Amino acid sequence: MFELNAKRHADDPNVHDSLGEGYMMNGQNDLAIKAFKKSLSMNPPENVKANSLKCLKKMGVDTSAYEKTASAVKTGM
Repeated sequence: MFELNAKRHADDPNVHDSLGEGYMMNGQNDLAIKAFKKSLSMNPPENVKANSLKCLKKMGVDTSAYEKTASAVKTGM
């Protein structure tokens, strides 16, 4: 169901975040990581970004590159 939604709404970062959660809950961590990274690459709203980062960290993924990008944007760098 999440996969179909991602195909229909490919430009929505929240859809990719939800897809990542579905994969993560199903133990498909490689696919989950890919979906969360896709969501983060789409300049998601802050709540979606926070969830994607939290889930990636839970799976042991280094998220510092995504957090640095957010810091640079916030400080105008």
